[in-house]
Amino acid sequence: MVHPEHLLQKQVCAYLRVKYPKVYFKSDTISNIRLTNPQKAREKSLQHNKYACPDLMIVKCCHGYGGMFMELKANSPFKKNRDLKKDEHLQEQAETIIQLQKEGYHSDFYWDYDKIIKTIDWYLN
Repeated sequence: MVHPEHLLQKQVCAYLRVKYPKVYFKSDTISNIRLTNPQKAREKSLQHNKYACPDLMIVKCCHGYGGMFMELKANSPFKKNRDLKKDEHLQEQAETIIQLQKEGYHSDFYWDYDKIIKTIDWYLN
């Protein structure tokens, strides 16, 4: 089964490893794993109820931000009018992004590989 978001995540992480080998980052892949019900319950018990963990976390303070959190998507999560598409999971992710921004982190949705790389390069340089 093909998972476009997972492939995008792999490409971005490969880029980070090569271009920024000393920068710590964490790629959240739990959503790509089929868990048993006990595993799901255990995972849920370890997380904040309202926190939709972004796909990529870069642990480096730059440009006045405390770190970078990227929610990676295969396609834009927005309608043509720039409103977020109607989806409960997207709404939870958007709420997490807004909270992270309020806390001083660079955080947003990203879906275009070239834009992702350009943003990472801007952030880390």
